[in-house]
Amino acid sequence: MADRLSAALAYLTVIGWVISLLIHKSRPKYFINFHLKNALFLHGTAFAMSFLMRFANSLGILLSLIGLAMMVYYVIGLINALMGSEQPLPFIGNWIQEKLPNF
Repeated sequence: MADRLSAALAYLTVIGWVISLLIHKSRPKYFINFHLKNALFLHGTAFAMSFLMRFANSLGILLSLIGLAMMVYYVIGLINALMGSEQPLPFIGNWIQEKLPNF
């Protein structure tokens, strides 16, 4: 149960991600690492999108649609973490697991 809550915490905020990382460092588990990678990608993408939305107003509709997809990915990741599942996110999950380093 503690591992599932730690993995879910990573999806909630960047501070939650850092707390989850610290928990993972004290007792490493593949399950938490799996969700740390997914959440890091989602937080990084959300940050990049918020930066682009400030300066690229012409991309507003496209970035809004991507933002909606990101929100869906956050919910899917959070539900998977709470259920104890290591199911990759649709379309991007396998790529994330291959490209991002282990923590």
